[in-house]
Amino acid sequence: MRQTLTAFLLTSVAFAGGLLGGTTVVHRAHASSSAPYAGIDTLARALATVESQYIEVRATEDLVHDAIRGITRGLDTHSVFLVPSDYGDLRGRTEGVRAGVGVQLDRDADGWLLARVYSGGPAALAGLQGGERLETIEGAPVTALDEAAVRDLLDGELESAVAIGVSDAAGSRTVTVVRDTVREPATVHTRNAAGVGYVRLVHFQREAAADLRRSLELLEQEGTLAGLVLDVRGNACGLLEEAIAMVDLFVADGPIVRIEGRDEAEREAFSATASGTRADLKLVVLIDGGSASASEILAGALQNRGRATLVGSPSYGKGSVQRVYEFEDGAALKLTVARYVLPSDTRIEDGEGLRPDVLVRRPAAANSPLGRLSAEVDRLSPEDRARITPLLGDLDTNEDERAPVTWMGPLATREAVDPQLQQAMAAASP
Repeated sequence: MRQTLTAFLLTSVAFAGGLLGGTTVVHRAHASSSAPYAGIDTLARALATVESQYIEVRATEDLVHDAIRGITRGLDTHSVFLVPSDYGDLRGRTEGVRAGVGVQLDRDADGWLLARVYSGGPAALAGLQGGERLETIEGAPVTALDEAAVRDLLDGELESAVAIGVSDAAGSRTVTVVRDTVREPATVHTRNAAGVGYVRLVHFQREAAADLRRSLELLEQEGTLAGLVLDVRGNACGLLEEAIAMVDLFVADGPIVRIEGRDEAEREAFSATASGTRADLKLVVLIDGGSASASEILAGALQNRGRATLVGSPSYGKGSVQRVYEFEDGAALKLTVARYVLPSDTRIEDGEGLRPDVLVRRPAAANSPLGRLSAEVDRLSPEDRARITPLLGDLDTNEDERAPVTWMGPLATREAVDPQLQQAMAAASP
C-alpha cells in the first residue's frame, strides 16, 4: 500500500512539471495506467494548468500537497494529509519525545499554569516550579492563547533558548530556558488516605503502558491498593497497542478488542494474557467528552468485560483506526484503515461515545448559558435550589460549556471542586 501511495505522489509531481509544454506525457501515462487511476489525467492537467497559468507562482510541491488535502477532505474527519512540520509534531506526540522545556500545562479562568515541571528537565534546571502562572513567552502575553499555540511557542529547535515569564504570590520573573530533548511521562499518580490510587493517563504514547505499570508498582510500594481510578478525561488520541497493553494489566484472559479493516491484513483480534495481571483490583475509569480513540478502547474494553465502572460524562465517539504512510519528502498520510469492535461486539460510531455507568457532569462554566442559568438558580429558595440544581447538572450541553478540569494541587483539594473526580474516587473505595 505504501509503495502505491508513494508512486502516486511522485507521479503527480512528474506530471505537473512535464505538462507545461503539452499533453504528451499525460497521454502516455494515461494509456499505461490501470482503469482505477484513469482519473489521474484530470488531476495532472489541473495541476499543470494551475502551475502555468495561475496569477502567482506556486511551487509544484505545494500544489501537490494541496491536491492530496483535497482528496482527504472527501473521506472522513480522521484521515488527513500532514506536511513535514505537522508530521514531525505527530511523531513527537506519539513517541513522547520532543525538543522543549519540560512542563505540563493546566488552564484556569485566569490563563495558564505550570501544572508540572518534569524533574531533571530544562525548565526544572532553570528554576521553574510547578504551580507558577505562565504569563509570557519571549515577552508576548499567552493568557488568551490555546494550548496548541502555547506549545508551539514553548517547543523549538534543540539547544535554542526561550524567555519564559512566570508569576506567583512572591511576584513576577523571567527565566531563560534552553530547550532540550524531553520525554514527557505518560502518567501522573497519587493515592488518598483510604488507599485508593489515582492515575492520570496524559498520553497513549509509546511506552505508556510501561509507565502505567511503573505507576502501579510505586503506588503499591506505599501499601495495598483498595481501588484504582484511571483518569482519561481530555485524552483524545494515542497508539492502539498501548491501549491494548493497558487493558491487559487488568484482565487475565479473553478478548480485548477486534480490528476490522477492508483488507485481510487490517483484521486482527487481540486477547489478554495472565502475566502480570491485577485481576482483583477494584477499578474505575473516569471519562468525558474529550476522551477518544485509545481512551475509548481502554474504557470500553474494561466496561464490556465487567472489569471497570465508568464514571463521568459520555466520551467523544471515535471508532476508527488510522495508519500513517510516510512519503520521501517528509510528509505523511494519516488514513483510516479499520474500525474496532469491543468484546461484546459493540462498535463505537462517530459522535456516539461510551455511556458512563455513573453519569456525572462537570459544573457549567460561569460565562456559558448554562452557567448563567445556574447563577439565577442560586437566587431561589433553598428548597427550590436543591430540587433544580441536580437537574441542571444532567443537561446534555456541549463539553466546552463546562468548567475546565483542574490538574493542579493535592488530590483532596481537586476532589472538592471536581464532582467527577469525587464520584470516581468514591466508586473505587472499598
